[in-house]
Amino acid sequence: MPDKTSFISQIQQEEAVAAKILKQVEEDNDRKLLQATDEADLMVLKAEEEERTVANDVILKAKEEAKEVYGRLLTDSNNARRDVIESGKAKIFAGKKKVIEVFMELFE
Repeated sequence: MPDKTSFISQIQQEEAVAAKILKQVEEDNDRKLLQATDEADLMVLKAEEEERTVANDVILKAKEEAKEVYGRLLTDSNNARRDVIESGKAKIFAGKKKVIEVFMELFE
């Protein structure tokens, strides 16, 4: 019987050692998983920040282009308005001149 008891005791000791090793491996795996998750979260945050930076750059560029286009349209509009005014002034002047000529012809 001492052999059986000794054998059972040895198996129990080996099981206890295996349980400790298993517990340590599980703790290591949990720690590594947590670390990997944290690193992945940081990578995602970094990628999101980079994308926001790129998007902001695109938005700023689009705003600048829109300002340029608006400025050109405003200038073109002002030029067209000025042309219409100048044309109107010329027609009024020509009309006045014609009225004066007709009026002068009446008295000749």
